[in-house]
Amino acid sequence: MLHSTITKTGQTTIPPAVRAALQIQPGDRLEYKLEGDFVIMQVYPGTRSLAGALACTKGKGLSFNEIRKSAQAYEIIFANASDLRTIFAGL
Repeated sequence: MLHSTITKTGQTTIPPAVRAALQIQPGDRLEYKLEGDFVIMQVYPGTRSLAGALACTKGKGLSFNEIRKSAQAYEIIFANASDLRTIFAGL
């Protein structure tokens, strides 16, 4: 059976086998749920789960003014598409 010790400040080290099995990494958040005299622990990945989520090469090499003009054109397209709300509301 795996075990760990609680420090004076309430901290503990999660055994390596548990960290590996649950794929716990530094920065992850742990949530605890009490079930009688047991605890259920759920792992929520930290920012590592976002790696690459915002990666985009679109706009690379463009000046700020070129990006601004592109964004304004995009806003105009969607401003003219406001009638789509009415169309999709009936679906």
